[in-house]
Amino acid sequence: MTTSETAFLLFYWTSVFLSVALQAHAFRSLARRVRRGDSSRLRAVLLYPFYALLPCVGVAAVFMLLVGLEEWSRAAIIPEPAARVLLLVLALLASMGILGWLAFGARVVFVRTASSSPLTEE
Repeated sequence: MTTSETAFLLFYWTSVFLSVALQAHAFRSLARRVRRGDSSRLRAVLLYPFYALLPCVGVAAVFMLLVGLEEWSRAAIIPEPAARVLLLVLALLASMGILGWLAFGARVVFVRTASSSPLTEE
């Protein structure tokens, strides 16, 4: 395995790790905002995909930037195996984002908001 292949492998694994971390943070913070009543359920459910699919868009943007640099400089920047794996990584990131969105939607349905809490009713 060459150095550039190792670098792309590290980039892909880092993007998967950051995707999981970003989704966990968004899941927790948006659910807390709904629970406190700072945000509506619909707004939180519609906002979650932007956090969940951001790593997918970021990986695709970095790859397209590198393709442009490769065409401009006429130097081989992207190794062939890394280019072949890109679609699999994007599919993994997108499926993780969609599954996270569905799980978040199911979670938000059962969240008790501050206004519907029996403790605040008198």
